[in-house]
Amino acid sequence: KLTKNSTSIVFEETPKGHSYLIALTHLVKSYCSESPYDAFERKWKAFNAIYREVASSKTTEFERQVFIRKNLIDVPQNYPLIIDEVGKLTTQEIRSKTRWIKFVHNNFSTIKQTKIYKDFILANDDFRLAEINISTISVREDFLKNKGFYDEVVSHLNDKIDKCVVNNSHLVATLCIKYMYFVRNKSVHAEKVDSSFRLTSLNKEEGEIVWLSSLIDLLIIDIINGHENF
Repeated sequence: KLTKNSTSIVFEETPKGHSYLIALTHLVKSYCSESPYDAFERKWKAFNAIYREVASSKTTEFERQVFIRKNLIDVPQNYPLIIDEVGKLTTQEIRSKTRWIKFVHNNFSTIKQTKIYKDFILANDDFRLAEINISTISVREDFLKNKGFYDEVVSHLNDKIDKCVVNNSHLVATLCIKYMYFVRNKSVHAEKVDSSFRLTSLNKEEGEIVWLSSLIDLLIIDIINGHENF
């Protein structure tokens, strides 16, 4: 799916050309990885090399990810492959392929992070995300009520569900940036056993990694194909 003209950027003697060369080496190598976990890690490195370049004016990892999210929302037409793919997803597919409760427990682990949790929910309009968040809200219900955010959050979620609001940009950003960053960090920070040590080969975690890899592939290729937009 990479266009021939887009890949010629790697021959430019510029910081941008060098960054895309790095990204493409990791992307190509990911297809040769025997382990799906190694493949995912290499794809994330490719993505990291690209957003570090296109958001070079930003100083932190978080700011660079926010830049990509904003670009996804502002100009979704520049991301045809990944936008088309997530447009086919159902709530049930997303929920079955992810560990959403672990994600919520990890990213919003204390009552001090309740406002961040509220802001995360209110920032997303897609009804599929709303359905997933309403079905898992009980794990942080006490926090939300304690801070007085519960009614506002539930009202937002029910509104998006009732109106069946579709926002593929929000879904892409949440899955490919917010959620994948959680998955990637759990592995890199050695918070789980090495993926080589498995009692079963195709558990949910491995299936999740394979699925996420297929999504981030498309996002990376969209950015490379549209590198002139940055």
